[in-house]
Amino acid sequence: MRTLLLAAVLPLSLLACTGTSDKADTAEAADTDTDTAPDGAALFSANCASCHGESAEGTRTAPGLEREMGLSDSQLIRIMQDGKEEMPAIEVTDTEAQAIVDWLRELFSA
Repeated sequence: MRTLLLAAVLPLSLLACTGTSDKADTAEAADTDTDTAPDGAALFSANCASCHGESAEGTRTAPGLEREMGLSDSQLIRIMQDGKEEMPAIEVTDTEAQAIVDWLRELFSA
């Protein structure tokens, strides 16, 4: 009886291990490949605009950011992620921080 049960269950177990999971993983990877870069404007709006203004023009609570465009990308990213003086750090990935920097550079290059 044990042999009969093993003979019935083993092929099903192997089928489950080699079933559609590979196809699902491939489809998931394909979806990731087609993802677009983060939206710097949306990230700025969500994380920075309440203090720096929607167009980074500055407000009563924080300065405009045009004067910061002389800093390198890595310096700007470090300031965002670590904070500076009264400015608190924001929780963004390197990729998200770079998208914000790219948006700011585009904004102030016009």
